[in-house]
Amino acid sequence: MTVRELLYNVTKILDSRGIENASFEAREITAFCLGIKKNDLIFQQNEECADSDVKKAREFAQRRLHNEPLQYIIGEWTFCSLPFKLGEGVLIPRMETEFIVYKANDYLKDKGKRIIFDLCTGSGCIGISAAVNNPECEVYLLDISPYALSYAEKNVLLNGVKNVKILKYDIKRGYNSDILPRPDVILSNPPYIESDEIASLQPEVLKEPVSALDGGADGLDFYRILVSKWLPYINEGGMFVFESGELQPPLIKNMIKGFSSVDIEKDFFSTDRFIVGYN
Repeated sequence: MTVRELLYNVTKILDSRGIENASFEAREITAFCLGIKKNDLIFQQNEECADSDVKKAREFAQRRLHNEPLQYIIGEWTFCSLPFKLGEGVLIPRMETEFIVYKANDYLKDKGKRIIFDLCTGSGCIGISAAVNNPECEVYLLDISPYALSYAEKNVLLNGVKNVKILKYDIKRGYNSDILPRPDVILSNPPYIESDEIASLQPEVLKEPVSALDGGADGLDFYRILVSKWLPYINEGGMFVFESGELQPPLIKNMIKGFSSVDIEKDFFSTDRFIVGYN
């Protein structure tokens, strides 16, 4: 079977069950199983595939038909142009979340050493990306899940960052000066889906850890904690960026007092998604 035939075969399998973006996902699966870049599929389309690679690609396609997320199947995904290991029990990074890192990078430019917290870090994608782009800064990754932190540790090694510290910590406890320095930047993509809405999520999303999705009855539990137990400790001149659900930014903004500015910003799809504040 040639590369072109395998790609067609995988696409047909995914399309048979109405998988959205079947062509895109087929390219991801095929390229991964062949050990080549997606862009090289077209240049190698007439080359013969090893039987083992064909079998693996078909197995991956079948797993996708059972609503297993593509990112878990492949075991790695790109965020801010960096690779991140992923698996069950870890929230999958979304493209729109990259805005948090871009906003932090804009603030940190030419500011020298600063302390950054990535709260509810999960795979570590936000904090590690910030660390790579700001090597003079010290970045703390906090999460309560040992499983998530095991992936954060893998991703620190994968990306070769030296300015990151990982801490198993329940952010509900609030800032603790005995174990943490005062932050200049707080970044967070906390759980924000209303508890009653969890069951109605897409099957793929339900494969992700509920603890990384469930934000309580109104979806705002973690923001109350962030606002009351973390934001008061940001150093003067510091900033924060939170991601939220599309209807939540005004509610979260109204919780926040004492900052010189608090703004709501849109994601790449022009949806209100982020709350950005400067102290």
